[in-house]
Amino acid sequence: KTTNASRTIMHFSYDCAPKQLYDQNLIEQAKSTMSQSQYDREFGAIFTDDSSGYFKISKMRDCSVEDGMNPCIEVKGDPHSKYILSFDPSWAESESSDDFAMQIIKLDNDKSKNSLRGTLVHVYAVAGGRLRDHINYFIYLLTNFNVVCIVGDYNGGVQFFNAVKESSKFKSSDIKINLIETEFDNLEDYQKSLRLAKQEFSAEGVPCCLRKPTSAWIRRANELLQASFDHKRIWFAGRAIDDNYQSQRKKKIPINQLKFLSSCEEEDQSEGAKMIDFVEHQYEMMNYTKSQCALIEVKTSPQGTQTFDLPLTLKRTTGPGKARKDCYSALILGNWMIKIYYDITEFKQEQVNSFVPMFIK
Repeated sequence: KTTNASRTIMHFSYDCAPKQLYDQNLIEQAKSTMSQSQYDREFGAIFTDDSSGYFKISKMRDCSVEDGMNPCIEVKGDPHSKYILSFDPSWAESESSDDFAMQIIKLDNDKSKNSLRGTLVHVYAVAGGRLRDHINYFIYLLTNFNVVCIVGDYNGGVQFFNAVKESSKFKSSDIKINLIETEFDNLEDYQKSLRLAKQEFSAEGVPCCLRKPTSAWIRRANELLQASFDHKRIWFAGRAIDDNYQSQRKKKIPINQLKFLSSCEEEDQSEGAKMIDFVEHQYEMMNYTKSQCALIEVKTSPQGTQTFDLPLTLKRTTGPGKARKDCYSALILGNWMIKIYYDITEFKQEQVNSFVPMFIK
């Protein structure tokens, strides 16, 4: 049967519609719980071509290496390159918990301030994994990448390192970790902190800094990451294709011992098939990290304290598919450690002329 009916789809703001079409209580609730950008999209029909979070997706896209170009994702590091390992631990063994996140950032050999400073080349993020699997992956990273510095969240980091040191696999390895006690919070005494940290870095073992997340540091670290995106000092590795893909796929690593997916996603596979999935998984983790950063919003309390977190509506979600920000947290730590590491290595202690006695005739 043919009709003369016509249809149309219209995008318009709620305040242009008759009041009978919407619930005023819903509008008021959305105003109090949603961010301004979310509210504009959901109720104001205002759409932009960029993310409205603190970190712009366009900036991160500009800091992403093109597919097939170097540096690409890595499952085993270059022995001649230097890497920073950052981590944000999570202890709950539930698939609806936060991710246990670990990241590897490859440092650039050129120390020019205007050049590439670091590239994220490897990401681990598993929710609900067992502690022994996290420890096993941590040791895999330390033995397959030339890690010159480790940085982690103090809340949980101390407990994690105590568990690592008690593991039989760590005891049987020749890995040594040197915990750094120098604080970098007092900006007025920053040069003094660098001098003390340089002495600690010279001790035996991989230096490790466990960062206490104070509100002042969180603000500075987020501003530093935003500036790193703006000035292209932190990059995301590209997809490994062609020769790079074959090179990464053929790397000799203990792939059968690694758990890099949640338990519901694990499958029985051959070593070759699992290696292919592992290489592809690393590129997916690059996009996963960028998407977490794009969701972060900044809010200011009446007391003037700034918080950087997921939108309230996303924080309320539960279940295995809930929104998370642990890769973002690990990237914040890693980017901060890039600056600290370069400042320490480039720090030159001033020579102090000591008193030399002499005889007067």
